[in-house]
Amino acid sequence: MALLSSTQIPKTTDPGAFQAQCKVLFEEILGDPNVKENGTSGQSQDGVDLYGRRRNRSLDHWVGIQCKLAIKATKLPRNTVDKEATQALNFNPPLKEFIIVTSAEDDEFLDERARLFTAAQASLGRDFEVQVWGWKTLSTKIIEHERALTAFYPDATPRLNLVLEGVERIELHSKESSTAIIAGIQRLEALTLAHATSQATNSDSAKFDTFIDRQIDQYRDMINRGQPRSALALLEALWNELPADSESRLRFRVKANIGACFLRLGEINRAGTLFLESYEFLPLDPKAIGKKILGLVLLGRAQEAYEIGVDAISHAIDRASIAPSLIFAVRDVESVSSLSDVIPSDIPDDEDIITAKLDFFRSRGHRDEWHRLALESQARFPNNQTFKRFAAEGELDAIFKRQESTGYPALSPSQRDAAITATTQLREIWDETIHHEDAWSDFNISLAANLANGYLLLRQGSQAELVLTQALAHSPNDPNLLRCKLLVALESDDTVTARALIPKLSERNNAIFDLYVRDGVPLALVSTLLGRSTVEFASMLVGHGHDIRACSGTHAEREEALKIAREYRSTGVVLDAHAAWTAYSLKVLPILKALFQRVAIPQSALDEFRNWRNGLQFHGSQPFFTVGFENGRFVREEFNIERVQHAVSTIEAGIREIETNLEVLPAEAPHLPPDISYQLFDIDTKHAFDPIYVSEARKLLLVSEDIGLRAIAAQISSQNGVWLQIILMVALEEGLIDLDTYSLKVSDLGALRHGHITVNGPTIVALAAQSQSDKMEKVGSALAFFGGLNADIDSHMDVALYVMEHIWSAKIAHVRKSKTLGITLERLSALLQQHGTLERSFRFFLQNARPGMELHSYLTNWIRGHFLSL
Repeated sequence: MALLSSTQIPKTTDPGAFQAQCKVLFEEILGDPNVKENGTSGQSQDGVDLYGRRRNRSLDHWVGIQCKLAIKATKLPRNTVDKEATQALNFNPPLKEFIIVTSAEDDEFLDERARLFTAAQASLGRDFEVQVWGWKTLSTKIIEHERALTAFYPDATPRLNLVLEGVERIELHSKESSTAIIAGIQRLEALTLAHATSQATNSDSAKFDTFIDRQIDQYRDMINRGQPRSALALLEALWNELPADSESRLRFRVKANIGACFLRLGEINRAGTLFLESYEFLPLDPKAIGKKILGLVLLGRAQEAYEIGVDAISHAIDRASIAPSLIFAVRDVESVSSLSDVIPSDIPDDEDIITAKLDFFRSRGHRDEWHRLALESQARFPNNQTFKRFAAEGELDAIFKRQESTGYPALSPSQRDAAITATTQLREIWDETIHHEDAWSDFNISLAANLANGYLLLRQGSQAELVLTQALAHSPNDPNLLRCKLLVALESDDTVTARALIPKLSERNNAIFDLYVRDGVPLALVSTLLGRSTVEFASMLVGHGHDIRACSGTHAEREEALKIAREYRSTGVVLDAHAAWTAYSLKVLPILKALFQRVAIPQSALDEFRNWRNGLQFHGSQPFFTVGFENGRFVREEFNIERVQHAVSTIEAGIREIETNLEVLPAEAPHLPPDISYQLFDIDTKHAFDPIYVSEARKLLLVSEDIGLRAIAAQISSQNGVWLQIILMVALEEGLIDLDTYSLKVSDLGALRHGHITVNGPTIVALAAQSQSDKMEKVGSALAFFGGLNADIDSHMDVALYVMEHIWSAKIAHVRKSKTLGITLERLSALLQQHGTLERSFRFFLQNARPGMELHSYLTNWIRGHFLSL
C-alpha cells in the first residue's frame, strides 16, 4: 500500500505554550476541567508538569503528565522513562498513571521501557501505569478532541463559536442591512407617539397635564421636521422639570421621545435603552410594549423582541399598536417565513403597519409584494413622505436591480418615463432632507445613493455627481456612495478618480475575505455579504490568492473521514451548494450515485444556482463590466453578450444535471439549545446551514469542501462530514473508478485550490503517463499542496522516492519524466530546507539511485543546477 502525503499539526517552539496546549488536551481526555499545572515548564516537580483525575474511573485516580518539547532532537534520551517515572513515584497523592508526552518521534524502545516499568511496579503491589506518547500518538489524541485541536492548531477546525463571536464583524460589513433595519424603525417611529396614550382626566391636574402634552407634541413635531438635536435639548429640560408626582403617561411620552431623538441622531444603543426605560412607566400599555419591542430590536435582541411581541399580541386589546413593532422583530427571525404566521388577518393596515410591512418585504427580498404595496400605499396616503420614497425606490428597483459593480442597462421609453418620475420624486425628498439636522444619517445617506442611481439610469452623470459630492462630504466611506461614484467615473472615462476609488471598495472586500480566510466563517455565510453565490465567492477567493480549506490534511482526519464515508454507503449523502457544483464541474455526480444509496441537495442550494443564473439573465442583451483592484493595479473586465450568454447556458446545464441526478430536499432548522439557536438565527444566514439541517433530519452524510461548515455541523447537530476527495478515495477502493480517473479528478481539485490535496506516488505517475503536454499541468495541480510548511516530511519523502523509482520505468517521454520529477523535487525542497535536511535528503536520494543510470544522472544535474553542495 503506497504511503500518502499528509499535513501534520504544527509544533510550537515555546515550552510554556506546549504545556498549556497539553493542559487543554488532558482536560478533554481525562474529563477533568480542573487539570492543573505543577510548576512552569522546565521546573519539574517530581517529574510532573500537569496533574488531574480520570473522574470516570474514580476520584482518587490521579494522572500525572510530563511535557517534553523536543525542538532539535528527533528522539528522547533512552533513560527518560526510568528517570522521570522514578521521580513521579514521589508525587503526592500517589499517581495511578504517568504519561510522558513529547513532540519527539514515537520510540518503540521507550514504549518497551514504559511497559517494563509498569510491570515492575505491579510486582511490588503498586497500581502505577507508565506511557510515552510521541508526536504521532499525541497527534492522534489531539485530532479526537476539538478543543485540543484548536489549542494546537487554531486554523484547523473553525467552529461555531468563531462564527458567533464574529457576528459583530459580520454586522459591521453588512452595514447596508443593519442600516435598513434602523432606517425602518426610524420611519415607523416617526409615525407613532404623535399623541398621548391617554388624556388626563383628573380635574385638578388636567390643565397642567394638557399643557405638558402640548409641549411634547410641539417637540415631537420638531423631530419629524428634521430637528432632533433641538428637540432633544428641550425634551431633556422638560424631563428635569417634571414634578415628582407627574403621571407615568407623561414620563413615558417624554422618555420615549428622547429616545426618538437619539435614534434620529444615529445613537442606536442609547435609543434602544431609552425605549426600554420608557416601557417601565406603562408596562401594560400596548404602545409602551411596542416601544419595548423596538428597543430590543435596536439592541440586537430580535428573538427576545419576537417572543414578547407574539405573547403580547395574543391577548392585547389594542393589537394594532403592537403589530408594527412585532413585524420589525420578525424580519430577521428565520423561523418566521410569512407575516400571516404572527399578525392576525383581522388587524387593518394603517400607516404604521404598512410601513413595517414594506420594510419586511424589502428585507426578505419579496420584490413583487414590496413594489405592489409601495404603489398602493402612496395612492392611499399621498402626503406620506415615507410611502412616496418607497414607491419611487420600488420603481427604480423594478427597472433594474443593481448588482455589485455592474453597469446600467439601456431603458425602453416606458422605463425611462418611470425612471424620470421616480428620480424626480426622490429629488424632491432629498432637497427637503438636506436642510434637516439629521440630514446625514445613514437613513438619509441611503436616499442619496438611490437618487444617484436614478440619475445613472437616466445617463445623467453630472446630476449624480452633484448628489454624491454632497453626500460623500459627510459620509466619505459609505460603500454604496463609493460604488455610485466609481460608476460615474467609469461612465465618463475618468480613470484617475476610478483608480482612487477602487482600493477603498477593495478594502471592504478584503475585510470580508478575512472572515473566511482568518476567522473560519463558512463560505456560504460570508458569500452573502457580497451578494454572491458560494460558487462565485469561492472563485473570488482563489482569484485573490486564497485556498479553499476542504480539510486540515492530517492522517488521522483522513482515516476517520474514510471510515465514515464507507459507513454511509447504504444511507446516503447531502451536498452543499459549493460541493454540488464542484462535483458537477468535475463530472463526478455519476460516481456519487454509484457509491451511495441516496444523493441529495437542499432546495435552497438549487435556488441559489437559479438566482445566480437569473442575475446574469437580467442583463439580457446588455453587456456589462466588473471592476477591481488587484496587486496594486486597476482591473476592468468586460462581459460581452456572448460571454454572458455562455455563462447563463453553463449554469442552466449545471442546474439541469444537478436536478436530474440529485434528490432535492427541503430543510427545517433543528431544535437547538436556546443559547445556540438564538445566536444562530440572529445571523443573516440566507440558508447557509440548510445542508446541516438536511443532514441531521434525513441521517445523511454531509459532503462539503468547507471545513468550517463541517465543524459547525459536528457542534450543533453531531453530524459528521467529509469532502470530495474522500468520496473519490472510496470510489477507487471499491473499483468504481480506475487510478487514471481518480488521478485526474484529484488534479482538478488541486487546480481549484481545494486544500489540502492528498497525493501518493501512483497518483503522480498515473498523471504523468496521461499528460498530453510537456508542461505537465495536471501533475503540477495535483502537487499544489505538496511540500507545504506544515507537511509531514516522512510521508512526503516516501512519495518522492516512489516517483523516482517508478517514473523512469514508465513508458513516458523523457522530457515528461524529467518535468514530473522536477516538480516533485521543487515542491519537496522547500520542506526539506525548512527542516534543515535538504542536503542530507538529496545525498540519500543519490545513494539510492544507481550510478551511471538515468535517474542518477538526472539527480546529479538537478543538484548542480540548484547550487547544492553535497
